[in-house]
Amino acid sequence: MRYWIKDEDNTPQRFPLKALILLIIEQLGSTIYNFWILRARGYGTSICEWNNLSDENDRIRVDIELLLNASTGIEQWFYDLEVEVVTEPDSRIKFGLHDSTALYIDAPKEFAESIVKSFKNVVKG
Repeated sequence: MRYWIKDEDNTPQRFPLKALILLIIEQLGSTIYNFWILRARGYGTSICEWNNLSDENDRIRVDIELLLNASTGIEQWFYDLEVEVVTEPDSRIKFGLHDSTALYIDAPKEFAESIVKSFKNVVKG
């Protein structure tokens, strides 16, 4: 189930990406999962490095602390980001920022609904 999250904040990135990531981590619980960047465009050292790596790789495994640091939207910010977390062999969570227009989460219905309830401006679909 995909949800678009249109809440904004006062950072150059304009969207509370770090809040979304923290909610996803909290919902995943204590199990350790790999976070994979599928697409990253934006401003800042880490983001540009991921963008360059994504030209050569389908996905890049990223340390969650590095992703959190880059997602604050202050010293570095994303224009476009797609991250995937594989939670089971046939279950995936995708989330990110789409072309500087909205955050999104695409996940099993129950999981996605538990995340989006923390935001005010949410559109299904």
